[in-house]
Amino acid sequence: YACGMARYPRKATRRTLLVGLLPLALMRGAVVDYYHITPLDESDNDAAFRRFRRSLLTAIRDRNVQQLLALFAPDILNDGNSGRDEFRRAWRLEQAAASPVWDLLAETVQLGCVRNRKGVSGFVAPYVYALFPDRFDGLPYFVVVKPAAKLYERPEALSPVIETLHWDVMEYLEGDLRLVDWHNVKAASGREGFVRDTDVRSPTDYHATFQKRHGQWLMTGFLLGA
Repeated sequence: YACGMARYPRKATRRTLLVGLLPLALMRGAVVDYYHITPLDESDNDAAFRRFRRSLLTAIRDRNVQQLLALFAPDILNDGNSGRDEFRRAWRLEQAAASPVWDLLAETVQLGCVRNRKGVSGFVAPYVYALFPDRFDGLPYFVVVKPAAKLYERPEALSPVIETLHWDVMEYLEGDLRLVDWHNVKAASGREGFVRDTDVRSPTDYHATFQKRHGQWLMTGFLLGA
């Protein structure tokens, strides 16, 4: 990426953009017990933010640079840089169709916007970042974000299933860095195996922040790390 890579092997983009549709698994209340984090989305708790989020997802779906930048704060933070012009340059939005930012933004925003519990008032996405327990260093962990995800014996779709996962917080284990579609992990049960990249997210992956300024919701940051 122009703006840096996630710290563990990940696909740069997801397979599809389901803009405007939240994953069916997102729930109204989250449970965090240090080893499991159920999905959460609080967008519906604020009607103005819900409308803002819909406009943001529409801009992402349409790959509309002007509409996207209009929803950003003038001083939006982006991995050491600030400002709309810097965001445009860093993500090469002069060639919008080829920029990886659209899929990254869509995945981040669709994975649950919740009230910011770690900083200034506002919203933050995804819930994985916002709700990840402070007692853990987020770097060596993944959180299951798909219902009934599977832990496999080997990094193969036809490999025997060790167990079905339920929103587990899982420790990343050192493994073959060539496995871009799989991760070697230890589940909440203590069992070790492999999980699909599309079934998990790292709390140190990209997160977006949103604040209300002068009565208007704006995106104020798109950042890697805890």
